[in-house]
Amino acid sequence: MRRLLRVGLLAGAFALVTVALPWWSVAALALVWGWIAGGTSRPIDAGAAAALGWAVLLGVAALQGPVGVLAGRLGGLFHVPAAILPLVTVLFGGALGWGGAGAGKAARDLASWSRR
Repeated sequence: MRRLLRVGLLAGAFALVTVALPWWSVAALALVWGWIAGGTSRPIDAGAAAALGWAVLLGVAALQGPVGVLAGRLGGLFHVPAAILPLVTVLFGGALGWGGAGAGKAARDLASWSRR
């Protein structure tokens, strides 16, 4: 239950950061989180949280505007089915979160190892 709550709160943080700052700030937040939470959680949690945050943002955008029309046009531009683009978007957010948290955790582990 505690892990689920942590992922939910982190998903909210990733969504807020995405709205307020550039997309790459997701990786920066994940890096900081990976450093701070280092030994208490796994980077996959940050990946899941970032993917969840971006999925919620896509859902909100779909309720507010013609996301389907945009996906259809972009799909035609990239020669892929329109349904692939939201999936790729969510997976990209997850990869940013997972990679950033993994890098933060690795940097923390390396720093603690070098102090020995």
